[in-house]
Amino acid sequence: MLICDTNNDGLYDFDLTSQNATILNGQDPNLYTIKYFANASDYANNIAIATPTAYMNQNAYQSESIIAEVSNNENSTCKSTTSFFIDVFDAPKPNVATNITNLNSSDNTSIGTDTDGRVVFDLTQRAAAI
Repeated sequence: MLICDTNNDGLYDFDLTSQNATILNGQDPNLYTIKYFANASDYANNIAIATPTAYMNQNAYQSESIIAEVSNNENSTCKSTTSFFIDVFDAPKPNVATNITNLNSSDNTSIGTDTDGRVVFDLTQRAAAI
């Protein structure tokens, strides 16, 4: 699960249960229970994530492995595990400045002829301002 962080603090409330269908891979969700664990230590000590619908990653901007345990509702000793990664990335912030100067040029032969109304512009000239 890769998320673009709109406030750029590196933290996000993940809905881990959005992975349920993928984890069950077509199996009837009424027959199985899925528990999520933040790390191998929590899994070994059976400390499941209390609110998997709003799990905040623990380490900003670092990939974290989440362990999912699937157990059969009829016999909870029948279990299987899988894992997946979550990660948060900064979202680019658009420039709201209005002081970016226009690029102007007269028709020339940079592309075509000097009378066809076509010119090649180097947009990287405004990269720093943008």
